[in-house]
Amino acid sequence: MKKLSWGGKSFAGNAAGPFFKAGLLAAVGFACSCATGQAAQFYNFANVVGSAIQFNGITSSFQFDANGAGNEWTITSETGQPSGSVLGLLGTFTGGPWTYGPITTTAGGLIQSANIVASAASLSIKDGASQIATADVLWGTVSTFQSFGGLNASLTVNLSNLSYTGANSDLAAFFSNPSGALDVTFNFNPNGTLTQLTTGTGPYLSSFSGSLSAVPEPSTWSILSLGLAFGTLLVYRRSKSPAR
Repeated sequence: MKKLSWGGKSFAGNAAGPFFKAGLLAAVGFACSCATGQAAQFYNFANVVGSAIQFNGITSSFQFDANGAGNEWTITSETGQPSGSVLGLLGTFTGGPWTYGPITTTAGGLIQSANIVASAASLSIKDGASQIATADVLWGTVSTFQSFGGLNASLTVNLSNLSYTGANSDLAAFFSNPSGALDVTFNFNPNGTLTQLTTGTGPYLSSFSGSLSAVPEPSTWSILSLGLAFGTLLVYRRSKSPAR
């Protein structure tokens, strides 16, 4: 039986299947992108002290609250640009609060999700030298798995209009890509299902973290896609092979 591990906990059952497959395909895709000679660009980030993600109860909405200095999160690690010049840079999300629609429940009640209404949203990263990197954000979906939750947990491409004109080489490389993917994770323990976060007046606050990944140019992306297809076929064939 497959197990799903999220936030240090393991969960058994059919619900683990899609997450297992997604992780496997992501690993195959990363290997293929490295084979093209262009390392994947990937940033992890986490909220700064005094900031939070906030859900607003029956209004079916969420937002990000900045700390007293106007910052929400900081970049904690990077892959693909070894200089380390983005570590510690500060960022924000603007445009909220964002609303979401009806909640659907799957996986025997374990997973709750809702589509986020498309509206103005953007991210900004300060380069520490008066320049700002920006991108438009399409949040997509909000989902929870028991007390754990996320925005765009499927890592759908949801960043567009990437822009940066400053001198930071890491930011310049990342934001020269045509698009990217952003996800955010949070944990309202012990009460954090989407239904609970959409009950009462709130506000319900949590720390958060997430990742930013650049989507390469179409030529590289096509090679990566071929790698994904090959990896999927290989796994499928092995799963169908008789035991020896």
